[in-house]
Amino acid sequence: MKRCAQTTIHPPWTGRALLDMLGERFTYLQRDAWLRLIDSGSVRINGLQAEPLQTLGAGDRVDFTVPEVAEPTVATEYRLLYADEALLAVDKPADLPCHPGGKFFRHTLWAFLRRDLGVDKLYFVNRLDRETSGIVLVARTPLAARVCGKPTRRLAMVKEYLAVVEGHLAAPLHARGWMVDDTTSVLRKKQRFLAERPDGAVPDGAVWAETWFEPVRQAGALMLLRARLGTGRTHQIRATLLALGLPLVGDKVYGRDETLYIRFIEKTLSEADRRTLRLDRQALHSCHLRVLHPLTDAVLDIESPLPAELAALVPAQASV
Repeated sequence: MKRCAQTTIHPPWTGRALLDMLGERFTYLQRDAWLRLIDSGSVRINGLQAEPLQTLGAGDRVDFTVPEVAEPTVATEYRLLYADEALLAVDKPADLPCHPGGKFFRHTLWAFLRRDLGVDKLYFVNRLDRETSGIVLVARTPLAARVCGKPTRRLAMVKEYLAVVEGHLAAPLHARGWMVDDTTSVLRKKQRFLAERPDGAVPDGAVWAETWFEPVRQAGALMLLRARLGTGRTHQIRATLLALGLPLVGDKVYGRDETLYIRFIEKTLSEADRRTLRLDRQALHSCHLRVLHPLTDAVLDIESPLPAELAALVPAQASV
């Protein structure tokens, strides 16, 4: 199984040299390795053999075949919760990427499912962050994928999560507001949740986000919450919890200290850092998914129990 990738050029990569773009964007290979790959003819722009210093234009299509690279170890124990000729519902463990990206290709849920089911193509209906566990829905045919992807179907889908947070929520809360780029963060891709303003003003570049939170139980300084998505924005639950003063346990980006993520990437986390995190994963779990079957319209209610490492933080005997 060769890793063949394709990317379409958009800002900020327009006007940049091909070698610069590949080296800065796809860091699983060093710059000199990308140079050798281009020189070997394995990189093409708009179907034509590329040159290392070739300038990229908006809309250019870059295709490349990447050689085998050492991939980090991942969790491998996924579980099928539902399966038929059209759909799979998979209980994904934490520390397993859903799909290829960065250093991960063969060590992904996508690759494991293809290998174990003996199929060439699968279509993810929803995806979870690498460190988030729980329910992932996968279409097995193009028709099922198209139907599941219709806006009306996505709006009808119910997604619920369980989260262990630092702090206390006294009563159910409906968080309404906007997701924006967090320009104050040292982390480039971090988002920020801004609560809806009484004057109705919309921040520049914002997208609407809604989440319902309900307290489940408290154990000392930690609380287990149930979260139901009203919208499906990137990092929506994590960013909203941080804005509410309820940072997610184990979250290196939206937790108590975002610089933990930098030290995690650099492999310099101290014992004090690990105590701050409490877990080596973020304490977020996709526990319930309600979806209409794409072929029969039957209502499917799929459940996944709270993983043991999260349940141990907030034991069942704890009070609300």
